[in-house]
Amino acid sequence: MWELYVVVGCVAAVAVVLVMDHDKLGRALVAVAAIVVLLIWTFTFGRRLLYSRQFGWQSTLFAGGVLAILAFALWFSAPATSLLPVIFPLAFMSLPLRWAVVATLVANVLPPLIVLLSQGSDSPDLGYSVAVCLMTFVVSPVIGVVITRTALLSEERASLLQDLAASRAESAQHAHEAGIAAERARLAREIHDTLAQGFTSVVTLVQAVESELDTDEDAARRHLTLIGTTAKENLAEARAMVSELTPTSLGDGDLVAALHRESERLAAETGIVMTVTGSPTLPPLGTAKDVVLLRATQEAFSNIRQHARASNASLDIDVTDGAARISVSDNGVGLVSEKAGFGLRGMRDRAEQVGGAVTVGPREGGGTVVRIEVPT
Repeated sequence: MWELYVVVGCVAAVAVVLVMDHDKLGRALVAVAAIVVLLIWTFTFGRRLLYSRQFGWQSTLFAGGVLAILAFALWFSAPATSLLPVIFPLAFMSLPLRWAVVATLVANVLPPLIVLLSQGSDSPDLGYSVAVCLMTFVVSPVIGVVITRTALLSEERASLLQDLAASRAESAQHAHEAGIAAERARLAREIHDTLAQGFTSVVTLVQAVESELDTDEDAARRHLTLIGTTAKENLAEARAMVSELTPTSLGDGDLVAALHRESERLAAETGIVMTVTGSPTLPPLGTAKDVVLLRATQEAFSNIRQHARASNASLDIDVTDGAARISVSDNGVGLVSEKAGFGLRGMRDRAEQVGGAVTVGPREGGGTVVRIEVPT
């Protein structure tokens, strides 16, 4: 914006010089040439300094050059005093406030002083120069204050914009890191609830086969078949995880059927007497809630398989009061303190993500009961 002001001010000064000194055209043209030099000086050397607002020897040199060009133009044409409205902003933009005031005072004194030196005290231009200088002497402080405040506000705005950009970058970085952490936690839960449990089943079955090879070949063959089935399902789960698909157990979209299959597998792998009761169907819950109920049930079965030492277990499916509930109970050794990892904590995290809850407690008569509930 200041560039336009300088250009318009210089063009106006050229017009004033040519009109008022038309009878001294040669001297007027020299003054016009000086005004053109002022424009060149400002836009080649001064522009970068004025934008940077960094005061130093270069900005002082620029301001001195501006005053020298003004003095040269005044020597040849007193109406070049009309340049003063252009000179003042340049001084306040290129110098610290104290020195800018000094520079404007010098600029105010130059017109009558140069007229006295070049034309004498009887020059008709002296009165014009004095009148203009008196007016600009009053106006220049106002111009200085306005320009200084504007520059300070611009600097503050630029600083705020930089701070805002830095804050946004920091927020974006934190969001990125939080996203990475959340994704890692999600993958950890998925791996724990799928692949890790599958591998645990394989290890358990291998141990059973080792003890059965010499005593019960039929049981060993059944367990070998289960090992193959579990390995294939683990492979399918891994592929589904990579492809971000729903669990393979829910491939047909029937959660109740998937829960029955998980119950049958637990019974086949461990020899536990498994009972499934409750509702034969569930209302449509959505994939996210189906996954929560399935994964929580799988985790409860995994705990029975690894820790409970139970002979009987049950799965109850129920829908009441706007919620779908699954209860898994066993007659084993009772509660085992939750260790570090993604077991019960992962179950609770999953349930909370869909507005549900997981509770774990002792079963009446001994053992443990795990209840998973999600809203319908």
